[in-house]
Amino acid sequence: MVGRSPAQAWVERTLTTRTDDELVEALTVRAPRRVRGDCTLSVGNVDWEVAETFLARRRLTVARTLAEPQRPPWIEHDDRIYALRPVDPVANGRRPKRKKPKPGLDAVDFDPVEVLLDHAMGRRPRDGGAR
Repeated sequence: MVGRSPAQAWVERTLTTRTDDELVEALTVRAPRRVRGDCTLSVGNVDWEVAETFLARRRLTVARTLAEPQRPPWIEHDDRIYALRPVDPVANGRRPKRKKPKPGLDAVDFDPVEVLLDHAMGRRPRDGGAR
């Protein structure tokens, strides 16, 4: 702009045309968020959930495009994209709980008293174990 007025610089500018994909990418906002333990997170005061349970309790990049405000946000993690959906509390209330493995010694499903009782009574073991 040396030696030119702002009006002259504005008139002499060159406009470049952008494709829709370039505009969507330019208007995409990315921010780090932590996914809660129940695989939900809040974006724009709306709770969203992700189907992939291994993403729970992780700090991930959540992206949302301002070019299409109705489009749901998504998660970007390890060069992959994971879709988010609005939380459905009714469906989540009817979903059966996942059984977590017990830690340590409790992980072994073995009751020695039951084995001794089965042996004394002459019964076969219940879980098909060797006798």
